[in-house]
Amino acid sequence: MSVRSRRVIAAQALARAEAAERDREREARARVDAERLRIAREVHDTVAHAIAIINVQSGVTAHVLDRRPERAREALQVIERTSSRALREMRAILGVLRDDDDGPVPYPGLGQVDELAAKARAAGLEVDVSVTSSPPSVPSAVGGAVYRILQESITNVIRHVGPTRVTVAVRFGGDAVAVRVADEGARTGTGGAGAVVDGFGPGRGIVGMRERCALLGGQLDAGPLPGGGSR
Repeated sequence: MSVRSRRVIAAQALARAEAAERDREREARARVDAERLRIAREVHDTVAHAIAIINVQSGVTAHVLDRRPERAREALQVIERTSSRALREMRAILGVLRDDDDGPVPYPGLGQVDELAAKARAAGLEVDVSVTSSPPSVPSAVGGAVYRILQESITNVIRHVGPTRVTVAVRFGGDAVAVRVADEGARTGTGGAGAVVDGFGPGRGIVGMRERCALLGGQLDAGPLPGGGSR
């Protein structure tokens, strides 16, 4: 009975150890999957926004190169700044995959909203930004999510609508940040063949914005406005 008891105890201890090891492996896989998803969202938002602006500005350059060289020069400068910023953000995003001695790159957040609006104006949009109250100290994860959601929304307008008016409203509450982005839709003669008036069509961008909100306990609503445009 003593030998049998020791064998049972040993078997139970081994089973607990194996179960604990399986739990650790599942937790490690879950962390890896979560980090992979985070990197995919960041890469998508950074690259999509930069490519959309570069595409618009390269078209402007080709159109005015001979007649208005000074305007072409401005467009090329926007392309240079946009690509440089995108490269810095990509290095920051992918820095978690390797040892990097260059030091951290500032992570985009609420402090860069005005800069984001300026880049959108350079891409041909009329952007109005209003903040309904003084921004409190918010967690960096929340500020980063607000920035990325604004960035993706503006990117959708640039890609699918073209030159139009966009209004951005940011409201700070006691425990939440409310953001509203709305565009007026494509203007006559500016959308081009096959233009999509709805700036928030199906794609990974909407999914990524919704995931960002859900991770922070929020929600996202996106769709067309009754009078045209999207919000």
